[in-house]
Amino acid sequence: MEPSLAHGFHAEFQRIQNAMKKSLFKRVDYAGSCSELLELGAALRREGSAPNAAMCLLAAAQCQKALENATAAAHCEAQAGQLLSQELHLAAAGVDDATFELLLPDAARCYLGAINIYLEHEHWSLAGNLYAELAGLMSDFGHLMDASLYYEKAAHLMEVDRALAMAETLLDRALRCRIQSRDYDGAIQNTSNTLILLHRRLSKSNVIGLEGGNLQGLYSRIAHAQVTKVLLLALAQKYAEGVCHPCLALLLLCA
Repeated sequence: MEPSLAHGFHAEFQRIQNAMKKSLFKRVDYAGSCSELLELGAALRREGSAPNAAMCLLAAAQCQKALENATAAAHCEAQAGQLLSQELHLAAAGVDDATFELLLPDAARCYLGAINIYLEHEHWSLAGNLYAELAGLMSDFGHLMDASLYYEKAAHLMEVDRALAMAETLLDRALRCRIQSRDYDGAIQNTSNTLILLHRRLSKSNVIGLEGGNLQGLYSRIAHAQVTKVLLLALAQKYAEGVCHPCLALLLLCA
């Protein structure tokens, strides 16, 4: 192989792609092509060429789909999203706006592609974890409304998977994003969902039995959510009247 794969990447990638083209008397070796793509992607990643490595992973995902290996395809797409996410943070550190604008939508598409596969096969926790990663990425780059939506989707899937404590944590992150973006109606709905979840946890605790300290902590979080909802209702009313109340919003974020 070339000392630097980044320069000869497109030719090598095209060679593998050509080998995957169907013809009447040719059987496509998807497994072999997938192996080559993963090897090329790993080498590119070691060289620091994350976008090209991600492209290899996405092509490998298509091979896995052709082989009807959905879980492996989702894993490839998720890895591509994570590579692009890392590149985004490097670009942000170097104030590379062009790279940022190009890679953020690509990273989101990779994550969502993997999530859709996991949802189709009812791998709730895997899909939820990727939604949470995507939400964190969106939050890091100021897309707070998108972040809140993905955090809430992640929370729902964790609740379906009975990971109620994690669902509560994710709802709290979504709430902070909604408050920061001044989506107070969304924040109120979020708090209502948190209260439903907390009462579900309380009902479950009455069945399995919790120690005093843990039970007291649950009651404390229910009271906190109720107070938060009251403050949000007041804040939403002020905002609707055209009155900005930054102190109250800051109080909610620090709570």
